[in-house]
Amino acid sequence: MDKQRFKAILLLIAFGVLLFTLAQNFALAWRAFWKIYSIFSPVVTGFCIAFVLNVLLRVLERRVFAFLGRSRHDAVRRLLRPVSLAATIVLMLGAVVLLVWVVLPGLQKTILSLVQNLELYLDSAQNLMHTIDRNGRQLFNIQLDWERIFDKLKEVLTPDDNLVETAAGVTTSVIRSVTNLVISFCLSIYILARKERVGQLATRLSDAIFPPKVSRKIRHICKVANNSFSNFITGQLTEAAILGFLCFLGMKIFQFPNATIISILIAVTALVPVIGPIIGEVIGCLLILIESPIQALLFLVFVLTLQLIEGNVIYPKVVGRSVGLPGLIVLMAVIIGGNMGGMMGVLLGVPISSVLYTLVLDWLDGQQPTKEETET
Repeated sequence: MDKQRFKAILLLIAFGVLLFTLAQNFALAWRAFWKIYSIFSPVVTGFCIAFVLNVLLRVLERRVFAFLGRSRHDAVRRLLRPVSLAATIVLMLGAVVLLVWVVLPGLQKTILSLVQNLELYLDSAQNLMHTIDRNGRQLFNIQLDWERIFDKLKEVLTPDDNLVETAAGVTTSVIRSVTNLVISFCLSIYILARKERVGQLATRLSDAIFPPKVSRKIRHICKVANNSFSNFITGQLTEAAILGFLCFLGMKIFQFPNATIISILIAVTALVPVIGPIIGEVIGCLLILIESPIQALLFLVFVLTLQLIEGNVIYPKVVGRSVGLPGLIVLMAVIIGGNMGGMMGVLLGVPISSVLYTLVLDWLDGQQPTKEETET
């Protein structure tokens, strides 16, 4: 038995023992995993940010600033990465600032209006519920004490003595999250600036730990996964832009108020699966509700219809084409991923399916007989 095969057998045995130990102590292993993840979460977040920003960085390097890389002077060629990275950071921060500058005033106006008129809204809703209760009591055969229900709502929504403690806890959590985000962002910039060296280090580690054939397989899978996830991000951004444009166009046609703010909000929240579109709908509906309850109801019907079309027509076509999957498989990946992993399953279902789909096609191509085998 050669040395490489013996090492592979030892690794397989060690993996089996580790898997059996984890299965016997699953709860303890799960707590330990989350403990370790909480320690390294800024690093993990930094790699995730770097992966997303790398999509834009590659476009800038290959299309916008490609002339720097074709220069005859070494000093000019070395400027390709710093210039592209600086442009990536500026574009990303500019998009965030623009989003906050456009959306935040409308949200502030909505929140202030809701706070100032909260009791009026609750009283109107209470009167409406009384009317519905009187007209439909015999039909549904139920009796509800609406006054007591809305009194409880007012108690819940009215600030109490623990407001200061709650605000302090929220402030501490926000500061911690912002600090970790800044650290992760700085780490992502370093990773992008040195991504070739990071890739070389990962390759050397793979070659040192695994046999050559296994290491090549791992690198191939990582390459397929990188392409699939990058294309998925590109398709997701394209799909969100299309949805935002269609929402803006429809709102202008039907003369809904706050068309620009709500369309941008719908496009941004569409990047978050499952809960994102719901958040966009609720905030958009509240922005319109202040001016016209009837238009808010019509907007809700409009945006639900638009998202139904987007989810069954636009999303499978755009995202499926970007990751190389048929539209039917995209829909199946979203449904199965959501059932298995909730929001995270919806987010990762399409790129993971793309990776498996590509690997299966590669395996099938490798199983087909060659020309020489067919002739013999």
